[in-house]
Amino acid sequence: MTDTASLAPHDHHHDVVVLRWPEQALDVERLDALGIPRLLLVEPEAAPPQVSSCLQDWIRLPADDADVRARIEVLSHRPTWHPSRPCVDDVGLLSYRHQSLFLSPLDERLARVLIEHFGEAVPETTLLEHGWPSGTSIEAMRVQVSRMRRRIAPLGLGITRVRRNGYVMHHETIEAAKPSPRRSALDTEP
Repeated sequence: MTDTASLAPHDHHHDVVVLRWPEQALDVERLDALGIPRLLLVEPEAAPPQVSSCLQDWIRLPADDADVRARIEVLSHRPTWHPSRPCVDDVGLLSYRHQSLFLSPLDERLARVLIEHFGEAVPETTLLEHGWPSGTSIEAMRVQVSRMRRRIAPLGLGITRVRRNGYVMHHETIEAAKPSPRRSALDTEP
């Protein structure tokens, strides 16, 4: 067994944040919104936290260094295995997997409703109501969603139109989001 002072060199490993519980409980929600994995070191007499995310784990103190390192190693891989939800803050900053970009007010309104139903189809009528309360055309909405799709692709997010069901915001690998190179008629196979 070890005390927490000897754990200091291992506090941040592969983007895993180590926090003391319950002392740093307020940081847990912020890290969850950013999709950052965290290991909570639970004080001996404290009640353990409710784990509501696959990006969170806890261990009771005093803890063996090898056990702490093993949990950090597993947590460092979980963002890849279990993508988190994106979030939009109060100033229109869309954050997902340690990357961010600012959205226009219109894109922010659309993103909020798509994120609220992340992985589920959102009807076009719902997007129209949230994006354009005074109204616009379906065509204008589709053009805007297409533009937003290109803007958020570098974050690893995609928006797919599901015929007769609306649009779905989802996790997409960065490689899948890149356009495939087009071959010209002059290109030849080696």
